[in-house]
Amino acid sequence: MQPVTPVTPVQPGIVTPGPGSFTYRCSGGTLVVNYLDSNNLRLFYDGAFQSLSLVRRSPTLLFSGGAGGAYTWEWTGSRGTLTVRGQVVLSNCAL
Repeated sequence: MQPVTPVTPVQPGIVTPGPGSFTYRCSGGTLVVNYLDSNNLRLFYDGAFQSLSLVRRSPTLLFSGGAGGAYTWEWTGSRGTLTVRGQVVLSNCAL
């Protein structure tokens, strides 16, 4: 019998989505997010596109921007939440 080589555990982390376009199914509706790169995205909500930029990577990805900085998209790696002007409008968003 050969000795077993120990495996180094992989630390879970948040995978930055993109680039590409993704449609999320959420509590409250659907959301289309176009990840331009790892730091910028455009989302389509309420009939208009909004451009957001990455402002935080940990403990979740947080993108902010849009008209007057009113939009935030927070991504945990498996679920997302869209907030507009401080109100959660779409939650529990998943692919």
